[in-house]
Order: sequence, then C-alpha cells, then structure tokens
Amino acid sequence: MAPRLLRILFLLTFLLATALRLGLSLVNREANDPHLEVAQIILQNNRLPTRDDCWECFQPKLYHIILAKLFQAGQINRPAAQIVAANLFSAAAGVLTLAALWRWMAQLGLTSRPTGWLAFTLAALNPKLIGINAQATNDSLLILFSTLALHQAWNLLQAPKNSPASRSRVSFGLACLFTFLAASTKTNGWVTFTAILLALLIRALRDPANRLRLETYALAWLLIVPAAVSLNPLNQYFSNVQKYGTPLVTNINRAAPPALFEPTPTNKPGLLSIQDGFFTFKLSSLLATPYINPEPQQPLPHRTSFWTQLYGRAHSVNFDNWPATWRSDNPAGFPLRRAIYLLALLPTGLLLAGTVRESARLLRGADENALFLLVWLGYLSFVALYAWIYREYPVMKAIFLYPALPAFPVLFHNAAQKLPGRAIQLLIALSILLFALYVTDVLTLAMRLAAIL
Repeated sequence: MAPRLLRILFLLTFLLATALRLGLSLVNREANDPHLEVAQIILQNNRLPTRDDCWECFQPKLYHIILAKLFQAGQINRPAAQIVAANLFSAAAGVLTLAALWRWMAQLGLTSRPTGWLAFTLAALNPKLIGINAQATNDSLLILFSTLALHQAWNLLQAPKNSPASRSRVSFGLACLFTFLAASTKTNGWVTFTAILLALLIRALRDPANRLRLETYALAWLLIVPAAVSLNPLNQYFSNVQKYGTPLVTNINRAAPPALFEPTPTNKPGLLSIQDGFFTFKLSSLLATPYINPEPQQPLPHRTSFWTQLYGRAHSVNFDNWPATWRSDNPAGFPLRRAIYLLALLPTGLLLAGTVRESARLLRGADENALFLLVWLGYLSFVALYAWIYREYPVMKAIFLYPALPAFPVLFHNAAQKLPGRAIQLLIALSILLFALYVTDVLTLAMRLAAIL
C-alpha cells in the first residue's frame, strides 16, 4: 500500500473507532459492575467507602474519586445524567488509549506497513474494547494508564547509554507515574508493574554496557512505585489491613480448588476441572450457541472452557449476555457471531504464533520485545489464576487482558509479516470482512439499546 493510503486508513479507523465509542456511550445505561455507586457514596457522604458499603467498594478509589469530582464540578446530580457522563469519561479514556497506541506504533515504524494497519484496526475496532469503553467502570482508565506506562517503559529500555540522561529520567518518571495511577485505579495494575520490572532486569542481564544504569532504574522502580501505591490513601491498604487483615480485598469468596479431571461444580460453574477448563477449546459449542447462558447449574459446554470464554468474549460485544439490557440470546443474531468467530481464528492464531515466536527469541537472547511479551503473558496468567481461584464464569473476562493492549500489535505484526505476499493479501481481505462484522456487532447492540431508551 502507498504511504498516503495507509495514513488515510489509520485516520479513518481512528475516527470510526471514536464514533462507535461515543455513540454506544450515549445510548448505554448499564455497566458490567456497579462502579457508579461507589462515586455516588463518595459524593453523598464525603468519605471513601469500604468493602462493606457496596459491591464494588473494595476497589481502589482513583477512578471513583475522579467521577465524584467531575459530577461535583459539572453539577451533574441526576442519576441518568451521571451514567451518561461516566460513560463518556470511559469513551474519552478509550480514545486517548487509541491515540497513544497509534503514536507508539508510529515510533516502531508499524504505521508504514499494511500489517501494522491491520494490527491497529484489530485493537481499535475490537467489539469488547469498544463495549467496555462505553461503560461506567474503572477498566478503561486502567487500560489507558497501563498503555501509557508501557510506552514510557519501552522508551526507557530503548535509550542507549550515550543518550541524554534527562531523557531516560523523564521516561522513568512517567513510567512510575502511570504505573502508580494504573495500580491506584485497579489492583491488577500490579501486573504492569511486574512486567516492567522483569523487562528491566532481563535487559540489565543481557546488556553489560548499560547494566549499572538499568539495575539502578530497576532498584528505584522496586522502591518508588510500591511505596507510592501503598501510601496512596485512595487504595486504603492500611485501613484494609486494620479492618480485614489484608491490604487487598475482593467481593467474592475463594472456591475449593478444581480437580484435575473430575468435574466439581461451584456456585456459578465456570472452571469445573483443570482438564476441562484449561485444556479445551470448544469451538463447535461456541458456534452452536454463541452466548453465555446464566443458568447456574446448566452451563453450556463452552462456558466451562477458559480459552473458549476468552475467545468468545473478546470478539463479540453480544456474547456475554450482560449487563441485563445488553442480553442477546435471540437466534437471529447468531449468524453474525458465528461468522466473526470463524474469521477471528486467523488473527487470533497470528497473535498466538507471535507469542510463541517472541518467547523462543527471548530464550535465545533477543529481548527487544520482552516487555510486551511479559505483560501479555502476565495478564493472561492473572486471568487464569483468577479463574482457578474463584472458578466462576463471570471472572473469565477478556477485558482483564486489555491492559496489555500495546503487546497485541507487536505480537500480531511480527507473525503476520513473516507470511508470503499472497498470504498477506488474503489476510488483508479477510480482516476487512472481519472489521465490517465487528462494526455490525457493535451497531446491533447500539440500536437495541437506543430502542429501549
């Protein structure tokens, strides 16, 4: 493709992705979880709630305090208006995330290649990402801060020894700031912290010329970020220890560990056994009934498969059947989702191929993409651990992977660029069709929601 055409395609993708986020935000009135309630408690009582006050009150409070201050400054008092304002705040965070991703990809030189545009569009038009960017939850803000933190950490890792020290210090300071904000928005922001720390240590081991500089940054990182996050009163770590005996609390109880092979149902059956949960991909069940059924003791086969759940949730905003007004188990919508799931096998396969390729390269000593590989595997491991501990299908969320968003274009592009020319042409053609279906998936939801306003 000509460079001018690629620039136009990037811009059109960005504008379309922005319009979808804004449009869905305006017609949506529900969220996966009631985060708005936390902000309302802060507004009404002028205090930080604790876990016992509401369902989401166990969360770090940065997102909620920002919402409360916005409502107060804008004199937004009606609940309906607060919902729309909070949705638009998430949409703005989503748009800023895409802008940051676009800029970072330009630094990498990916915006000059057709596979780079495919990688960006797969992220920008991903239905699940659009869906969460239109909800009043803390996920969009976490994804933004994690993306910014990874960008600055990448800048730090790329800085050679003879580059201005001030540039490295700025990148380090910004990486600390954005990681602090990420962990103060949602607890799983600690995964981003850990990935950056490991990337610094790996580079220090493999770059003797810059070892002292990198080890110094790693030590400073290990001291500064945890101290700042722990001391932040919005995270309530000390009060949680005093009241609950632990700094980190949740709103659900642990389940008994799953057996290796024998199914052992839980309250909301998700992970029935290790074999069924982690060693299956139930595509035929997903295609037959492309949604999640909420009946506690009658789970569809693919509801208990970890990988099928992540795949189904990631590629359709209509798969989850939640929130309540988003429910769509009408068979009329099944052909669209089935087509998406078949077409999405190719980019998902390339993402996995890129993961294997970069893992092998890292083991051989090539660590230029270690940061992105580590953060992707880190968040994937986090979701798997969450599923193993709690074993309920609602915790197997694809959105828990999206703080690793900058990793996706790298891993996808590094695999896609190895394809022969004709295969890349076929990939582009099939991807354009997938993008059209992604947009249709989001628009069908938006039209359903608009009809019930």
